[in-house]
Amino acid sequence: VIRDMILLQKRAFVEKNITLSLNFDGNLPELRIIPDQLKQVILNILQNSQDAIEESTGGSITITTRFCQNNAEICIEDSGSGISEENKALIFEPFFTTKPEITGTGLGLSVSYGIIKNHNGIISIDSASNKGTRVTISLPACKNNSNE
Repeated sequence: VIRDMILLQKRAFVEKNITLSLNFDGNLPELRIIPDQLKQVILNILQNSQDAIEESTGGSITITTRFCQNNAEICIEDSGSGISEENKALIFEPFFTTKPEITGTGLGLSVSYGIIKNHNGIISIDSASNKGTRVTISLPACKNNSNE
């Protein structure tokens, strides 16, 4: 799922001089997800990261996956402009955006929040102005030998 969305964004990353680093845990558990919905979440986050990075200077995006406390975690971290303190409380609200009307609807993170919640997961954001942003998605692993 992640690799599919990276492939979709690859050209835009090259055009904006964004370096992509991947740190995938080879021992992730099986997850019960709807792949197209998780693709939408990953795409929304990658596009937000891309938009937060200045084209003139470029930047970096790092994607890390790991298994932690019976959950699979996906962490997407960027070196972009970050999120101001006053905007942090609003980022999951429908129609909230700091982007120009032409480029943003304010639905990406709201939809992503709903998708992750419907998968019994958690999405959290750690960010500060001019310090980049880290989005962490935590999804429950399937239990061994069960029908969950």
